[in-house]
Amino acid sequence: MAIGDFDYLWPQGEQHPVLADWLENVQPLIAGLALRLPPEVRLDYSRQSMVELGEWVLARFPDEPSLDKTDDATLDLQIRITAYVGEALLLVGGGRWAYDDDERSMFYGRLVVLADDGAGIPTSPLSLLTAGVARRSNLFTKVHDVKRRRVAERRVAEPGWRPVREPTPGLTVVPEPDTAEHTAWVAAMDTELARFTAGLPSGTWDLSPASLDALGPVLLARPPDPAGDDDGAVRYVGEVMRRAFGGRWVTNDSPATPAGRRQVAVDGVVDRGVGRPGSAVANLRDKQDPGRLRFHLESYSRNVAGALGDDSRWLIPTT
Repeated sequence: MAIGDFDYLWPQGEQHPVLADWLENVQPLIAGLALRLPPEVRLDYSRQSMVELGEWVLARFPDEPSLDKTDDATLDLQIRITAYVGEALLLVGGGRWAYDDDERSMFYGRLVVLADDGAGIPTSPLSLLTAGVARRSNLFTKVHDVKRRRVAERRVAEPGWRPVREPTPGLTVVPEPDTAEHTAWVAAMDTELARFTAGLPSGTWDLSPASLDALGPVLLARPPDPAGDDDGAVRYVGEVMRRAFGGRWVTNDSPATPAGRRQVAVDGVVDRGVGRPGSAVANLRDKQDPGRLRFHLESYSRNVAGALGDDSRWLIPTT
């Protein structure tokens, strides 16, 4: 069977147990990776993150012997990098994770990504890591660029086409259908924003990206919302995201906190172009860093760019 014929199903159309286990662990693996990297390596799934991670990998692993798979910590790190690189490639090229159990394949026994390009050719993130170390080359960025180019070429040839990916639990959002409660929540946006901004110190609360720089210190100076949902702040941050880069409010019931339910999805591309204002506000408080609101806005901008294949949307407006 040729590479392009692989369906990666086991058996009788069922998901391979290795793949099923992997998909349940991708999100915690990536969360743990962030704790093992220096702060200058930002895991926001952008092309720049592939540049930064690739450079860090080459510094961390100076030669092939340093990829010692008998060392648990080294193996753990490689697995986490595999998860992140695969998700970044899915963001730009669409597709799905698969487990290669064909003994004739060069990726036998490895997790691979199958892009939504019709070719069916697998990419092994772990192989990109090991081959990159061997060649002293950042293959993460090179393959990312290839996939972006293929997507751009197909979009020119097929106007209206966009890559589609299968969701990864905990990372890609599948919103609930709009409920009466959600519709009412959105309808009250202007009223609730007016109420929230009326309680802020004097300033320019115009829902511009620049206003987030002023909002961060204000929120940190206040005690957390007794209700635990920071509804006004979530509305404000989410509206900044939506007005700056497009999208619509959606509801996702998987996060544990009420604020986490409210998210912004660009043009309905809910599994890739997603803004999480509730996470932005929570992250601001957890890290006591007023710049976290701007950080999450920039992450949303990059998600939008990845969803739409439009690099110009990476430019963050300042007003």
